[in-house]
Amino acid sequence: MKKLYSLLIALTVVSLSANSQTIFAIQNTAAPSGDSPLVSTIVTTTGVVTAVVANGPAAAVGTFFIQDGAGPWNGIYIYENGTVVSIGDNVTVTGTVLEFNNTTELGSVTNITINSSGNTLPAASVISTLNANTEQYEGVLVQVQSATATNVGSTLGFGLWSVNDSSGDIQVDDDIFPYANTAVLSNVYSVTGPVQYSFGTFKILPRDINDIGGATPPTIVSIYDIQFTAAPSGDSPELGN
Repeated sequence: MKKLYSLLIALTVVSLSANSQTIFAIQNTAAPSGDSPLVSTIVTTTGVVTAVVANGPAAAVGTFFIQDGAGPWNGIYIYENGTVVSIGDNVTVTGTVLEFNNTTELGSVTNITINSSGNTLPAASVISTLNANTEQYEGVLVQVQSATATNVGSTLGFGLWSVNDSSGDIQVDDDIFPYANTAVLSNVYSVTGPVQYSFGTFKILPRDINDIGGATPPTIVSIYDIQFTAAPSGDSPELGN
């Protein structure tokens, strides 16, 4: 019985480590469609969590991106939110390589192991806004610089805005951090975040205000300063701000 138990443990370890693949091997493709060469294959891969989805449908909230290195082809989207992960977690994921509306992702996830936390993230790839619209950066942490806001507010709808460094527009989405209604048309920004492909368009997903260079942080005003007034009308001195 002891030998049988040991054998079962060994088989479990082997099965979990079977078909171990780098993210590069999963993502790198020459196919015009952008489909992974490992589509429909069950794989195990390891990487550091670079972003966690915070907005959108309930099924998407808590899904996340991982990378096992910097640069093109080294990031992937994990469509699973049953395990709570944080940015900087090193995780090993077993799942099936899927092409969901031409987005390469790991889905039908059967195992997520958090190996460690607080790890340094791969450096964001500094690229043009044109290159941010390419397959090689899908799932990868990127940064575009000196990019002018070309669409803001509700122009594009769905929480989208766009920037252009003179090479071409890239959309910026609110799946993690909304900013479309705060961005100012013609202002110049740098934007950092993983690249996601959805609804036929590549998008950058900034994770917080720190991912939007050139942005003005919100002014923090105390309730006292909002309410205290000497105006006979009783109007707040912060009225309209």
